Amino acid sequence: MEVSDLAFHAALGKLVGDVGNADFWRRLTTFLRRQVAFDTWVAMIFQPGHAPVLLADCPDDAVADVLLRDYLARFYLLDPFCRFALSGPAAGLYRIDDVAPELFRQTEYYQTYYRHMVDHDEVQFLAPIGGGRVISLSLGSHGVFSAADMGVLQLYAAWVPPLMALAVRLEAGPAQAAHGGADLQAVLERLGCPRLTAREMDVMVLMQAGHSTRSIAQSMRISPHTIKVHRRNIYEKLGVSTQAEVFALLSGRMAR
Repeated sequence: MEVSDLAFHAALGKLVGDVGNADFWRRLTTFLRRQVAFDTWVAMIFQPGHAPVLLADCPDDAVADVLLRDYLARFYLLDPFCRFALSGPAAGLYRIDDVAPELFRQTEYYQTYYRHMVDHDEVQFLAPIGGGRVISLSLGSHGVFSAADMGVLQLYAAWVPPLMALAVRLEAGPAQAAHGGADLQAVLERLGCPRLTAREMDVMVLMQAGHSTRSIAQSMRISPHTIKVHRRNIYEKLGVSTQAEVFALLSGRMAR
């Protein structure tokens, strides 16, 4: 559908009229899917210090629902998009390969969760709404978004984020609710693990998210040798010897 088509403008006008309605997110993704092919979608609010607030997601996908529950309970901390959104980016469209660390696709998080939830390629429309909170609309693809797809989505990035922000302001209910969730420290404590220091927690999260020792050292402004010491201490406290075992422990798949 061309932007110059009357049908396009009629569909866009109907979408604007649906802002604030309970079905807005499904209608928005239906509109976008007429222009660009994608396989999964989820809308949520990232917020500092808390788990994301789920606004809406693909209906009738039982496997995705289970994975999404695990994501909202703990693994959002390992999501490159969550970390990027909370770093204060401008409203717009972003792609996973532009925000993920260099070893992301080698992580247990990617193999166990991400490739099943999203599969291969992902873009997100991000819309900051104050207080460090950011609305996210994620579009996932089993394939790769083409240059033409990205061109269309970049064109829509001028109006999709403001429309998302307006929808959240007008909606009542979950978008305004506090959502505590459980961070990784709380998960470890429930599993009976010794408490990690703040530095060790930072190293563990970055490590599990796919950052290399060098990348973690640059991010935390400490030496790679110190990162290795922190990693050794983390493994000793948790009673593991590999990153895969750390992830298995966090997933509840390793007996204590």
